[in-house]
Amino acid sequence: LGLEIGGGLLQEYEPPTLPSGYVFKFVLLSTWDDRFYMGLNGIELFDQFDQVVRISQENLHVVCTGGVSSVAELPECHGDPRTADKLIDGVNSTTTDHHTWLAPYRRGHPALVCLIFEEPVTLSLLKLWNYSKTPGRGVRELQLSIDDVLVYKGHVRKFEACVGGESPASASPASASTN
Repeated sequence: LGLEIGGGLLQEYEPPTLPSGYVFKFVLLSTWDDRFYMGLNGIELFDQFDQVVRISQENLHVVCTGGVSSVAELPECHGDPRTADKLIDGVNSTTTDHHTWLAPYRRGHPALVCLIFEEPVTLSLLKLWNYSKTPGRGVRELQLSIDDVLVYKGHVRKFEACVGGESPASASPASASTN
């Protein structure tokens, strides 16, 4: 399993082919250049049949700096629409606040996004849609573990808008294949 990475980065692990498990833990380690906030537009998982895995709010657990799940839990941001449920709302190619997630961030204090399922999920493809409103707030480095087995450690592509606005090509796909 590997995101589209350039520059000859070395992997310190051997990613499994079609990893499967109950708990998908994303450890969001850093942003592109924001010292105070971190965000994503969305997360999509595809199963072994290349079908989108349905993720409900009951599956989603997020903990960030200060023990909150988004900026909406901060007193000065009460009512902000950039809540954790936006990670799974399916509207990913956007720059509107109503379909993005933003959380407080402090270096050395990673954010945790966990997807917990009642039945095992086999992963063939993962799409991470990086934060688009202010691309510097997007996730830069992350680790993904499935049932506590590291399956990816690396970078997420920074959002880059194309002429005329949004770019649907701004997802960083990771794939697990039998090839």
